[in-house]
Amino acid sequence: NMNNFTTTFTFMFRNNLPVVDAEIEILTKNKTSKWFTSHIRLVKNNLINVIFNEIADYKNYKKVFFNLMEYFKDLGHSDKVIFVLYDGKNYQWTSNIFNLLEIPENENLLLDSSNILKKYILPEDIDKFNMIFDSLSAENPNMDVNYRIKTAKGNIKYLTTSLRFLNEYDGYFGFTNDRTTEHDAEEEALELQKNFNSISSNANIAVVQFKEGKYYYTPEIFNILEITPNNLVTETDIIKPYVIDEDDDNWVKFIDSLTPENPRLRKITTLLINSDKIKIIENVVEAEFDENNKMTNYIVFVRDITEEELTKQKALDLQENLDAVEEFSKIVFVTYQNGEYSWTDELFEILEIDYPNRVYDTKSNYIYNYTTPENINKIEQALKHLNLDNSVTIRYEVKTAKGNTKFLKSYLKLKKDNDNIIRLGFTQDIT
Repeated sequence: NMNNFTTTFTFMFRNNLPVVDAEIEILTKNKTSKWFTSHIRLVKNNLINVIFNEIADYKNYKKVFFNLMEYFKDLGHSDKVIFVLYDGKNYQWTSNIFNLLEIPENENLLLDSSNILKKYILPEDIDKFNMIFDSLSAENPNMDVNYRIKTAKGNIKYLTTSLRFLNEYDGYFGFTNDRTTEHDAEEEALELQKNFNSISSNANIAVVQFKEGKYYYTPEIFNILEITPNNLVTETDIIKPYVIDEDDDNWVKFIDSLTPENPRLRKITTLLINSDKIKIIENVVEAEFDENNKMTNYIVFVRDITEEELTKQKALDLQENLDAVEEFSKIVFVTYQNGEYSWTDELFEILEIDYPNRVYDTKSNYIYNYTTPENINKIEQALKHLNLDNSVTIRYEVKTAKGNTKFLKSYLKLKKDNDNIIRLGFTQDIT
């Protein structure tokens, strides 16, 4: 803001500081923002020269990587699956990397220019590990490797790393899965299978960007659409021909509904693949607008959620591992911000709330409404220990809309977003 500029100018005059470089955000007349670099030079003791250079593309590039990291950040609670993101300069890891390597937590290592996994890889496996990183490119966008590490405590672990190249941004993201099942007890082996099924679904994500009349795709879009890989840059939307007729108009209206005040939306879309196969995708869209409120570009994170949705519809014949899929479908994700709740539809399934009673009352805590009186106090006591440095896990009992008793487990954490505190969490049916 202008106060920061005034402070900078005053500091330069008083201390005879010749040059200051900074990134600044400027608010336009229509309340959209633009990013610039500013080069501030002290010409004489009462004159300053400022040069601005717009860096919208660079900030857009950073937003893609930030959104990817946010999307998979909750994997930090997984015992088996680690998410990694490389933005062309630094590696970013989910916090469970410390548990995998059995090293003390060090926040500085979560964002670092070096790959912290490398020093723990067994010497006989290091060449094939390096090979996938050296080979990853637009021509080889998907790479997988199996290898072993020796942790800081001397334990041998068997890992699989799967990487996906982000062509336009010269970076990549991927998942490292701990597959040391031969050393696990039966319960740990089942947990590994559940995590593997979960990440198989989460890994099936594509990034689409629309900019200056062209669409830019990551290679995963061809897997989702089950088509032969082709040009990653097109002048037409390659997803649109697969959208079923009844969703086609809704998709156009959905894009048109994006505004500077509401630039981020989520939509579920049904696709018809190969004329006879239904696929369901989740689209999270974020748009940018110019000073005339005209949309200039948007980014879509596309995730194939067919298996999850078909599970809800009892399409059991399509599932190879029913137990794992049922476990995955019993998890509801909840956020609470500025006095309002949001949740995924699994909440209605868990609480056995049927249509037409599925009302999205964002002011209501649905879990509280169905929690038995003796468990309310347990939840309130646990919430007293919830803060930015401490997450909580609560096990309790509810009575569903149909009068059935269920046992739930909730994991909650707080996250700071600018000046706002957001409560994030998931609740699992462990009945």
